[in-house]
Formats: sequence, C-alpha cells, structure tokens
Amino acid sequence: MTSPEGPSRRGIIALAVILVAAMAAWVLWPRDRPDLVVVGDSVTFLSIPAIEDELGDDFDLSIRAYPGQASNDLTLVVLQELVERDAVDEQVDAIALLVGYNDVLRFRDRPDEVEELVALAADASCGVVLAVPAPPEWSDQEDFAAVRAAFAEYGDRLEAEVERHDHLHHVTSWQEAVEASGPGELVDTDGVHPVEAGQRALARAYSESVRRYC
Repeated sequence: MTSPEGPSRRGIIALAVILVAAMAAWVLWPRDRPDLVVVGDSVTFLSIPAIEDELGDDFDLSIRAYPGQASNDLTLVVLQELVERDAVDEQVDAIALLVGYNDVLRFRDRPDEVEELVALAADASCGVVLAVPAPPEWSDQEDFAAVRAAFAEYGDRLEAEVERHDHLHHVTSWQEAVEASGPGELVDTDGVHPVEAGQRALARAYSESVRRYC
C-alpha cells in the first residue's frame, strides 16, 4: 500500500534504475573526437607509435610525417589536408607542426616556405608549432657554429610568423629538452633523430601543447 507521505519503495527503485541506465548511456554514448593533424618530417615519423599512444584515444589523428621533407614539401601536405576538409565543409579542429630540420640541414641553399606553411596552418581552428631544436654541441654535425646560427635564424622567422595568428601557439618544450640533453639521451649522434626516449618526449611535447592550447 502506497503511503500518502511519499512514493513507494518500488517506485524509488524504478527511478534509481532509470537514473543508472541514463548515466550509463551518457558515459557509453559515442562522441565525435576532435580531429588533430600532425605534420612533420622524419623526426615525427619515427615518433608515430608514441604519438598515437599519447593522443590516439582522445583525438581523431591524422599524422602526415614524411622523412626528408622540408617546409616547401609539407606546405603541399597541409594544403591537401585543408582542401579535403573543405570539400566536405569541415574545418580542421587542431594542427600541430614540427618542421624545419631539412630546411636548415639539407636545403639551406633554396628558399623555404616557412611563412606560407604557418599561414596555411592558421586555417585550422587552433594550432601549435613546435620550435625546432638545433643539434646539441656534442653531436657529430660539422661546422657547428654555422649550423646553430642557421637554426636560430630559421627559428626567429618561425616564431614571428606564428605570433601573427592569435590561435596559433609557438611551443619551445621540445627544443629546450633536446638542446639541454646529453649524448644519446633524447637524440642520436646526428643531434636530430630521436632515440626511443626522445620519441616519447616528443610525443609528450605534442600532447601537452595540444591539450593546453587547443
């Protein structure tokens, strides 16, 4: 018999069951993850498994990393990604770039497209651009002073272009970690390509910067 002072015990149980079911449906209901495009060269390519571990659960990842490519080449990669999204009336949610090693070390005698690349990346809703570290002094790079100066000049231009866009963010965590590292701690003897610990560190740099800013 139902008490006039309140609902029956059976009614309370039924209501609790409904609430639990609703909560479970909310937790389990599939949601669209934000998409994230990661663009880089062999340094990012080597780190793909670590990047997927760091970001794959929370983002719809598209990693476009190609060994040997400089900003000229990767500008076309970013443009292709944007055109594909535009064709279905979508905008890239977030983009992350680490580009410049080959501009400085392999193609210093040809014009780069760092400004054009960053300007294209600005078409995304949000972006992070990782500063490119110079090889540490212990690396086997020849003419270290000239190499370091070239990286500094490239880095200044990269930062200046990023700062022109309010929704792009220049991040120095990877640069600082590599330039302060000891022999073999994060990168190989060439001072560029990450060893296993460096791959994990780069993945964390991508992850922390994207999660912080985007």
